[in-house]
Amino acid sequence: MVEGLKADIVIVGSGAGGATVAKELSKLNKKIYVLEKGIRSKNVGSQLFAARLYEKCALFNKSKEGVLIYRAIAVGGTTLVSCGNGVRALEGELVDRGIKLEEEFSEAERELNVIPNPYISKTSQAIVNASSRLGINMVPMPKFFVPDKCTLCGRCVLGCKAESKWSAISYIKEAEHKGVKLITNITVQKILTYNGKAIGIRGKRNGRGFIIKAKLIILCAGALGTPVILQNSGIEAGKNFFCDLLNVTYGVSKEYSLLNEPAMSVVSDFNFFKKNNFILSPFLDSFLVLLSLISSRQDQDLKKKRLAKLMKKIKAVDVDNKNIVFNNSYSSLNISYPIKNFRRKNLIGIMTKIKDEKIGKVNGDGTINKYPTEQDLDRLKKGASLAKKILVEMGVSPASIVITKPRGAHPGGSAAIGDVVNSNLETKIKGLYVCDASVFPESAGLPPILTIIALAKRMSKRIIKEGLI
Repeated sequence: MVEGLKADIVIVGSGAGGATVAKELSKLNKKIYVLEKGIRSKNVGSQLFAARLYEKCALFNKSKEGVLIYRAIAVGGTTLVSCGNGVRALEGELVDRGIKLEEEFSEAERELNVIPNPYISKTSQAIVNASSRLGINMVPMPKFFVPDKCTLCGRCVLGCKAESKWSAISYIKEAEHKGVKLITNITVQKILTYNGKAIGIRGKRNGRGFIIKAKLIILCAGALGTPVILQNSGIEAGKNFFCDLLNVTYGVSKEYSLLNEPAMSVVSDFNFFKKNNFILSPFLDSFLVLLSLISSRQDQDLKKKRLAKLMKKIKAVDVDNKNIVFNNSYSSLNISYPIKNFRRKNLIGIMTKIKDEKIGKVNGDGTINKYPTEQDLDRLKKGASLAKKILVEMGVSPASIVITKPRGAHPGGSAAIGDVVNSNLETKIKGLYVCDASVFPESAGLPPILTIIALAKRMSKRIIKEGLI
């Protein structure tokens, strides 16, 4: 049996893009549905919450080549587990494509209360000072949060229990208050069309077929979800994929700790980024991720047993030996993990996040092809080398320093402007738009949330002004 509904507007996804579009278009007197694959999450701020929110526990969602790529699926999307960084990314690159976002960036910064991080801890200040002596200028990271609510728990990537950090849930709630309907647990499969125009969506909910007829459809399912729906709908998408590759250089310290401060509290300045195409910023992985990075010298079976036991306890994924893959791919980055003192409370981590090449692909079945190119590896290695110098300058023993293998944190590019969508973010199917990081024309190498929100605001204004619905 197929469940059917009718609407004026359907928005697929409730992350930064979908939530913003829902809030902005709620000003219209229209019937609007937001469809979300995930659920409304509980236990925000806990390891259990994050393990269930991140696709495959943030441990097993990998490309065919073995690159881990983070993705969160829930109401609010990845904004729930972001570090709360409010950076204008790709501003100049979008201007070159006829997309000016100054007004929208300013609106978003006011609404999200973007301010320079005021909490510079002893550890962050030591990183700033050490970097300065090496000729690297570190500045407070722009953050979207309410400082008075921040408890300095350092668990930003597990969700903000204190509700200090902005997330897309606030926009969803505002939209719901104005009559927008949110439907969770629904997987959108394809766009229904007639004579080249979008007329609805087909999907599944709780194992049953699900159809919503609509006049306007906006895909905001993220750079891993959106291209799959597009391909199922007859649009070539999924190419030019990037994911802002990163690694973290860790050192053991008795004097410093990153446990009790906002994640990525300071960052190398924009001049450094323009010159090097990567940023450096303090970062500490969660316990579960660190557990997967135990010494390569430790017995592999022991690692599998510990992770399998933890996974079964939280019932987040079906774990068996074939799903737990530990390898030292890209070993040119000198990956090794000493056991002694390698505990979160003893660690100082400095992240290198690069602007990676757009050579990846999201396939129609949802699988991913992505690997670091030589240029990507060069940037990662250069960043790790500078991070190591900073740690040593702080007094960290070089013998304790290790580097993680590359991971991807900001999937994008798989439905790019000028390729899959035009400058108004519309596809070749009339009435079908895309508004998430998949439309980015290239890797930002910077936090993308503020740019996604600005693009969503611009698109929504055009829809309202030109009466497209």
